[in-house]
Amino acid sequence: MIGYVGLANDAGRSSRLRDLAQLSAESVVHSEEGFSIVLERPAGNRAGSGYRSEIASDPCQLVAFEGYLSNADPEAETQPGLWLLKQHSQLGLKALENMNGAYSFFHFNRTERRARMGACTFGRRDLYYMREGEGVLFASDLEKLLKLAARRPALAHDQVHSSFLCGATYGGDTLLAGVRRVLPGALLDISHHSVVESAPPPFPQPSNGIHCDEIEALDELDERLRNAVRRLTRITQRRTVLMSAGVDSPLAAAYVKSVTGQLDALTLRLPPPADEIEGAAAIIRALGGVHHICRFGLDDVDVLGEMTALVRVMEEPTSLGLGLPMMEVARMGRTLTDGFVCGVSADVLFSDLLPNDDPRRDSIYHYMFRRVESHYMRQVVRLRGAHPDEIVRILREKFADDGQQEMRLNFLIEGGLVIRFAARLARFHQVEALFPYLDRDVIDLALRLPGHLRGPKKPLLRKLAERHYSPDLQRPGKVPFAAYPIEWLQGAGRLEPLLDLLDEQRTYDRGVYREKGLRRLLHSYRTGHPERQWHLVLWQLVVFELFCRQFVDGDGLDLRGSGKRYAAG
Repeated sequence: MIGYVGLANDAGRSSRLRDLAQLSAESVVHSEEGFSIVLERPAGNRAGSGYRSEIASDPCQLVAFEGYLSNADPEAETQPGLWLLKQHSQLGLKALENMNGAYSFFHFNRTERRARMGACTFGRRDLYYMREGEGVLFASDLEKLLKLAARRPALAHDQVHSSFLCGATYGGDTLLAGVRRVLPGALLDISHHSVVESAPPPFPQPSNGIHCDEIEALDELDERLRNAVRRLTRITQRRTVLMSAGVDSPLAAAYVKSVTGQLDALTLRLPPPADEIEGAAAIIRALGGVHHICRFGLDDVDVLGEMTALVRVMEEPTSLGLGLPMMEVARMGRTLTDGFVCGVSADVLFSDLLPNDDPRRDSIYHYMFRRVESHYMRQVVRLRGAHPDEIVRILREKFADDGQQEMRLNFLIEGGLVIRFAARLARFHQVEALFPYLDRDVIDLALRLPGHLRGPKKPLLRKLAERHYSPDLQRPGKVPFAAYPIEWLQGAGRLEPLLDLLDEQRTYDRGVYREKGLRRLLHSYRTGHPERQWHLVLWQLVVFELFCRQFVDGDGLDLRGSGKRYAAG
């Protein structure tokens, strides 16, 4: 989705939109007084039979929709734009909240000359926007937004600390000055030269009371997960489960097999200690599925080129080291499927990840955040106390009035990294990432679970998995969603291109790093005497520099398709 509001008389902008529409032969283009918009359909409908890209209108309003809905109403799945138009006529803005699916949308009220737009609640789609004169440009991809603007915003130095502290930017800010990303589930309201972004609406109130009986909860979760997977099977023609040896993805795999009668599962073979092949293979055999193995090897990988591609896919310097091998998984998986079934987000729903500021070492936040030392960066954020909770504190302040604050924070943080990563990576390879645990009915049930049915080991999911395969196949504890790219690269002797990148003069001239400290860090790796605690810092330095070179400096990205370069604004 690409477009602008309030610039109908801008001939140059209209021309660029038409040029962008040529990127896909199946694009839908619509222009009228007050706005122009382009919707992109995957070439050859590669993203699955349930993916939709359509515009619906009546004399008073227009709705543009991109993505999919998985509702009980057939019209919502087959004609989501028309369905949303009718829903808005009956319910007003409530119709735009908490829909079940992965999507971005644009709504224009011709009578009020007012536009509203947003993306789905859990980070499966992005929507960027920026002010441009008296109008607003928007796009579901950062690169396309910059192509429409035909200029490069400068680096947002006030967001650098968030990127290094948390491995991502949270809230609506990005690392580009003047460019914002609409919060998942929030609504952007544009009228009379005013742009207001609302807070995401509350999660829907649970439909029934608290579940205290384990058997009743298991029975209901069984039914809801089965229905969730059944709905998702209508989105894609063939699906492959991204399979680990934990409990989240194997349980999703069990329902894919139960609903469809078939199971293709794909596991990434990693260097120790992260390898999960044997555990995953045993569960797949028990379920009667076919196991595909993707080997991540460093011998033939252009490491710097692969990291550059990862940054371009994510449009952000992400801390997820798993991104490097997952690029290979996505390429292989594309030959097998048009839909990846992902087990992520079960942690948020069925574990207490953030219980009342309790700084537990087994919390997801213990390994997600880290400290960046002052001798490497000009801007430093120092964490207070043993628990690295600065981003949690910031988000708590932002959502102080949210009645379901803990769940909101968990989803914002996991959605900002893991969910968003899986969704973007799949879409880049023209497939769809499917998340059974993000189905509204499953979330409704999770919100009603008492404390004794939740916990770090996800006891309810483990009990449910026993209905599908032997408990002896389950690992006793949580399987870390982690990777060790710098250690692997160092062990294989493949770090030199990364060190050379950081040692270039243009890196030092960026004004972000402390030159003496950075040189000392690079020297420690070149001489073979680095401290292990700096592996994550080195990874983040590299992906951050690659982000700056692509999206700030403009390396490799042509804004107009004419070979011209445009300076940062």
